Amino acid sequence: MHLDDLVRRALVLMYREQERRREPERRPEQERLQSEPEQERLQPDPEQHPLQSEPEQHRTTAMAHEPVHPREPLVIVAIAGSPGSGKTTLAKALVDRVNALAGHPLAAASPPAGHPLAAASPPAGHPLAAAGPPAGHPLAAAGPLAVHLPMDGFHLANATLDALARHDRKGAIDTFDGWGYLALVRRLHTERDHTVYAPGFDRTIDEPVAGAIAVPSDARLIVIEGNYLLVGEPPWSLARPLYAESWFVATPADERTRRLIARHTRFGRTKAEALLWAEAVDGTNAALIEPTASRADLILDAVTGMPTPGTSRSLER
Repeated sequence: MHLDDLVRRALVLMYREQERRREPERRPEQERLQSEPEQERLQPDPEQHPLQSEPEQHRTTAMAHEPVHPREPLVIVAIAGSPGSGKTTLAKALVDRVNALAGHPLAAASPPAGHPLAAASPPAGHPLAAAGPPAGHPLAAAGPLAVHLPMDGFHLANATLDALARHDRKGAIDTFDGWGYLALVRRLHTERDHTVYAPGFDRTIDEPVAGAIAVPSDARLIVIEGNYLLVGEPPWSLARPLYAESWFVATPADERTRRLIARHTRFGRTKAEALLWAEAVDGTNAALIEPTASRADLILDAVTGMPTPGTSRSLER
């Protein structure tokens, strides 16, 4: 399963949610049309529209019953995985590809050549090969259509971790503001008339940054990634019904350790310190995270880019 397969899956989720939201609005009109005799529906009422011709009366009636959608529905895809699994790389690539299809100027290039998610460009005429949708198309948006939202923004501040004596195991489940995360996910669904700002995380200072990520009101797809998104206890479990789908990135332990050592040394630790942290802290967290894969709709092998056999749940629900 290459990146475009995952993009296609995300687009199906978006359109399915759009149709699901519109169905209750269509039903009263469908029931009205079924209950009225055909002649009665077609017969104009001159008393109501004395100055309108018959075609104009029908056009007015159709416009009156046409549903109005101030905001298209929002779809959230949650990508979970242990530290070093590659979930951030996947989330960024997915968001960039969707925004590129929408013609957004901030869209970045696809994953580097050789990456498991990298695939050749779709052939001419392929549905994913277009430069961007025409004006008025459901994918056309003023702001980015898709937004990447890392759970890392809900790290507790270092000063708070010091006060709680948890700084030496930063990244554990109790070093995050889980209830704050849940509140944000709920806001993303309910506050659709204005931009919602979410916290980010700056690895250079090793601190969360408030209001670093803007989610515009016309965003349609939010890709959240983090360690504990599929944990079965509150507050994390309370957010799961708000996801359109959840994916899990499965990566062998030795590959995760290799990546984590490279990351930790890049941000200032010695190789010995990096190895100790990867095994004692990240490894302990992974022991909690890995079993949560069973709750995912899709489990991806981060080495091959393919779904684990028998773990891809159908979109036909």
